[in-house]
Amino acid sequence: MLTFLGKRNPNQAWNNISIDIYILSFGFWGSEYKSCYDQAEYIIKKLRMKKYDDKWSFNFGHSYLKTHTWVEAESNNACDPLLKIDPWANFIQPFHPFNVPIEIGGN
Repeated sequence: MLTFLGKRNPNQAWNNISIDIYILSFGFWGSEYKSCYDQAEYIIKKLRMKKYDDKWSFNFGHSYLKTHTWVEAESNNACDPLLKIDPWANFIQPFHPFNVPIEIGGN
């Protein structure tokens, strides 16, 4: 959706380079694509406007060194997975925070 709206380039490297060129040239060259933070912010705003069967919270997630930002979605329903929504990398996946043990099989 963001690519269709012209807010991101599907090539992640070019997306970032183009933003830098746009800023450094005062808007003369490059494109006004959104950074990973701006893309996550856009998605959070859109998701918070929707109605859901369960109560969902949408917050920013960051890489360890805070060089990348995405959306983390959590429902009040224990049956719903935590979701990592990364518009910059173009994926949505269930995830487990580092401090939560993942139980595989067993009793």
